[in-house]
Amino acid sequence: TALLVGVAGPDTGKRVAVVAQPVTIGRSSACEVASDDAEVSDRHVRVSLVAGRVAFDAVGDNAVFLDGQ
Repeated sequence: TALLVGVAGPDTGKRVAVVAQPVTIGRSSACEVASDDAEVSDRHVRVSLVAGRVAFDAVGDNAVFLDGQ
């Protein structure tokens, strides 16, 4: 299990546990994790665990930052 923590914007402090099943994050209510951030697209990113490591799959041309980069 990995723990994602929002560090900026309206989702600051929001915690999301990621297990083997991919989790989609975005503004859409169809996402497993809904965001209120206007800079997040309807389906922004999929996050999953692959071989014990966190994998990010940005949907479309979306930017995803990890550890500030």
